[in-house]
Amino acid sequence: MFDDKDPSGESQRNILLAFALSALVLVLFAPKSQPKKPPVPGSSQTATAPAGANNAPAGNTAATAPAPGTPAETKSAEPAPVAIPAVQANSETETSVSSDLFDIHFSNRGAVATSWVLKGFKDGDDRPLDVVNPVAVNQVGFPLLLRTGDIATDATLNKALYSVKSTGPVAPTIVTFEYSDGTLAARKEFRFEAGTYLVRITTEVMRNGRPIPHDIVWRGGFGDRTIEKYNTTELVTLGTGDKLDHKVLKDVKTDEQREGGPYSYVTIEDKFFAAVFMPSGDAGITSVPQATLFKNNYAASPGNTLELLGVGVGGDGVNDMRAFIGPKDLELLRTISPEPGGDEKLRHGQQAPSLAGLVDYGWYGFISVPLYLALKWVSAHIVTNYGWAIIVLTVIINFALLPLKMTSMKSSQKMQKLAPQVKAIQDKGKKYKMNDPRKQEINEEVMALYKKEGVNPLGGCLPLAIQMPFFLGFYRMIALAIEMRHASWLWIRDLSVAEAGWFHLLPILMIVTMLLLQKMTPQPGGDPAQQKMMMMMPLIFGVGFYSVSSGLVLYWLTGNLVQMAQQWFFNRTLTT
Repeated sequence: MFDDKDPSGESQRNILLAFALSALVLVLFAPKSQPKKPPVPGSSQTATAPAGANNAPAGNTAATAPAPGTPAETKSAEPAPVAIPAVQANSETETSVSSDLFDIHFSNRGAVATSWVLKGFKDGDDRPLDVVNPVAVNQVGFPLLLRTGDIATDATLNKALYSVKSTGPVAPTIVTFEYSDGTLAARKEFRFEAGTYLVRITTEVMRNGRPIPHDIVWRGGFGDRTIEKYNTTELVTLGTGDKLDHKVLKDVKTDEQREGGPYSYVTIEDKFFAAVFMPSGDAGITSVPQATLFKNNYAASPGNTLELLGVGVGGDGVNDMRAFIGPKDLELLRTISPEPGGDEKLRHGQQAPSLAGLVDYGWYGFISVPLYLALKWVSAHIVTNYGWAIIVLTVIINFALLPLKMTSMKSSQKMQKLAPQVKAIQDKGKKYKMNDPRKQEINEEVMALYKKEGVNPLGGCLPLAIQMPFFLGFYRMIALAIEMRHASWLWIRDLSVAEAGWFHLLPILMIVTMLLLQKMTPQPGGDPAQQKMMMMMPLIFGVGFYSVSSGLVLYWLTGNLVQMAQQWFFNRTLTT
């Protein structure tokens, strides 16, 4: 039922186990029933040398080892050499590009990104979120390296000092890197627009005037490295039409794993952020030809070696792509299409594929998406804090389910009144063995009594059953909605993860409210063994909920409090 590729799958299995054990208790003690070309850049200016040149990237050759089947330049049948002017810089420099959404730094050594900060987000240490891992890249290479599959060529391209031209430091702007040693030439161009996370990336590699197929490589992981076990939240998604193939670390069997193609888009992402590479559509290019997956080993700290994912995309002599590097915001992703020209269609309400599938709710999308939209509406129109919005939405859901709960409560009351008669019938069967036919007759007599009195013996399970879809929907929604990331409520700092520290107050409060609710709810029988088992259910739930997101525990706790209020009212007013 749960996806092994979901980083939070362990918590899901714990909760499923809690539900399964609770359902088993209910069943065991319930009465027995019957069986292209690159664009021409605009005006330019030369980048300036940064302060602290020691921080410039080095060792960018880590991504250059060839993989089986990786495109590499052909050595045979070389054309006659073509005279190419030498183009390169004299020193290492830094070029910056910023907008209201991002702040990016490039180095001309290898023409790579050394920092890609998303301004609207903080990491776990309350610093501006840089999706580039500054520790790993010094060991495995910076993002946007070039990879031809030939070690010597890659080493040259990724160590070279490129000449830089920029139309300005603030988007909209164009940054162009060029290098040539007279034989081998490379060019990278980045076109940034204001007010969007999209960037146009064009790369070209040639030797003696002949195009060399190559990839654009992002290694060293991606996203927020300050979260616990951050490398386990990373994945690569290969999009083909409506089909999404998610690859996590365990799916990468070798250090470089060639994947087929073509693809609608290729991503490297973590739980809340993504770098998505899509075709530009120019020159008839409507897909990403190929992808290569990397498993990078790097020393995060002395004695602590981690594995991180990496991805290479491209495969042509000239790669012309659009890239989205930003948050996995469902409403934002719905406006971006991997299909060339699709963005315009979406803006005009026409049909086109979008990137919304990156927020993968799996089987629970039918309930998670409506819950997400409802939570956004509550936050926008009733309360601004997402913790209080969860509480308000939970109250609304519980009152919407009130008619079903009333049916269940009436059934429980009737069963409580019939408990002495049921016990008398069951006592007659105590002397019979389980395989004795007369034992079946006892069960049939109990069922006949229920039928006569119009009682559904499983009616008490109804509240749990009707809450299950909402619970699973809330689980996925809170775990994946970027609005929940770092959303605080009272003493909770982040509703998308479990409470900090070893003492988790919300799960403890949830256990207490479940115990109180049990005492308030009419019990169908007086079997002491059954009562003891029922008392264990809150503890089972408490263990399952101890390590899940605080937002989910808040939802269940609020539901318990609402049910306690409803049960108190029904115990004084409801008659059968």
